[in-house]
Amino acid sequence: DVIVASFPKTGTTWARHIVRHLYYRNDENVMAMTKTMTMPTIYLETGIPIFEASKFELLEKLPWKKRVMATHVPTQLLDLEKIKSAGAKIIYTIRNPKDQLVSWYHMTNSFPPNPHDIKRQIEMYPKDWNSFFESSKQLLGNKEGEWYMENLLSWYPHRNDENVLFVYFEDLIQDSEKEIKRIADFLGVSVTPEDVSCIANATSFVSMKQQSSSGEQMINFYRKGRNIRLFSLLHVTLLGKVGDWKNHFTVAQSERMDALVKEKLSGTDIQFTYELQRE
Repeated sequence: DVIVASFPKTGTTWARHIVRHLYYRNDENVMAMTKTMTMPTIYLETGIPIFEASKFELLEKLPWKKRVMATHVPTQLLDLEKIKSAGAKIIYTIRNPKDQLVSWYHMTNSFPPNPHDIKRQIEMYPKDWNSFFESSKQLLGNKEGEWYMENLLSWYPHRNDENVLFVYFEDLIQDSEKEIKRIADFLGVSVTPEDVSCIANATSFVSMKQQSSSGEQMINFYRKGRNIRLFSLLHVTLLGKVGDWKNHFTVAQSERMDALVKEKLSGTDIQFTYELQRE
């Protein structure tokens, strides 16, 4: 099994699709089955309230020999020793925090209105960028007052674990074939240069957008009078840009982010790429 671990908007969907193609590229049935599997199905921390059976019991019954799961939670909420002893591998994706925040902004702006609490939704996710920058909260997988850096710092001590691989979003953009081969080697998957090229094409942002049957899929589930709304915003995750933050951040906001990152990551060797070098 493989777990793609990440903070939201750092390349989770992309990495999962790469692993899917590495594992299932020769099995059309499993490729089709896993194509639309997303939150809450394959995220460790999310459940499916409409089902009486455990989500994991259901996943065990599916015809796949190797599972590709995901999580947004920090390591404190995972049993890493159990995961390692089970032979599972973990890919942790990293993206520069400015583009991550802009991607989060785009995604929250696409959230469907919550008729039960529109006021709170607007307060948490303002449509105006400057207001968003000042007040936005990223509460998926982290506690109040914490954000991307805390999640990253929880994983940082495990960067050299034999079953953990750190993958940078910007490296995938810059040289996708090199990074796909690196991921394949980590997973013990044998690939030819032709295989790598095909996977790079199939998992490019252009290809993934074409494969997405609709921009936004809203599914309403009803159980015991409750309306549980689950949505897929795949099209929002497929922007695939490095440096889009420059279209949103003011100089002052950029400097504030730099200062926060420097404060949080002092003592580590983590270096973010905020723009790609042009050849």
